Amino acid sequence: MAVGKKTGGRSKGTPNKATARREKEIAKGGDTLLDYMLKVMRNPKADASRRDDMAKAAAPYVHPKLAAHQHTGPRGGPSP
Repeated sequence: MAVGKKTGGRSKGTPNKATARREKEIAKGGDTLLDYMLKVMRNPKADASRRDDMAKAAAPYVHPKLAAHQHTGPRGGPSP
């Protein structure tokens, strides 16, 4: 394994060619799946249960789940 400072390569956060190409094609197509779900959710004329289903489906894309943490005390026992 090499030791030292990393040089060269793609900058962090830069998409690879396949990702960039896929995102470009999605943008050409109009609405994304998330856009559709949000439109249905916000449509007051849509059935309430359908709006609820769209809200549930869209939630993971908009609000990340919180990680569960187990709180333990010394030697894995209960916390004081």
